[in-house]
Amino acid sequence: DERSITAELTGTLPAGVSLKLTAGTVSTGNGNRGSSAGEISLTSSAQDLVTGIGSCYTESGYEKGHQLTYQLDMNNDSYADLASGSYDVTVIYTITGDDED
Repeated sequence: DERSITAELTGTLPAGVSLKLTAGTVSTGNGNRGSSAGEISLTSSAQDLVTGIGSCYTESGYEKGHQLTYQLDMNNDSYADLASGSYDVTVIYTITGDDED
């Protein structure tokens, strides 16, 4: 039974701005620790972030497991339209998988 981690964005970013997310590779622990989907552009639809997670452990503590990197990007053509304000967004992570036992 393999599991996946998905990520999605709630809230609204300013026009021309996007939030990207990358899950790094795991170098600690043992077992089937899953594979990163690479860089994804977060949207309101859930996307695979890590797939193929099986029986494993990644150890606990600083710099263990899949390290997450966020990148805020802006389309240069939209720079003139950027307005100051408060923009609240949330990234939702969900562990999915086959729960049949």
